[in-house]
Amino acid sequence: KKKKVSEIKKNYENVRRKKITAEARVEFIRHLFEVDPNKTYTFSKTVSDVNDKYDVALSFTSVMEMVKQRQINAEQKTLFGEIF
Repeated sequence: KKKKVSEIKKNYENVRRKKITAEARVEFIRHLFEVDPNKTYTFSKTVSDVNDKYDVALSFTSVMEMVKQRQINAEQKTLFGEIF
């Protein structure tokens, strides 16, 4: 059994990636609004990699925190719809 596990493990590798902090993501979002304060941005614009669950969750919590602190306004017109 150990031999099978070691054979399987040879086919995989750990990929270490740099995790961005919530503070850095908030600054990124804040910068978007500073560049063009009259523009409406979608939630998707705040996510650098939509396939990365960590990145999506980080952007979501950052946006919600900014809404809570009244730094930005957000609107979602339909259930599971895009956040503006």
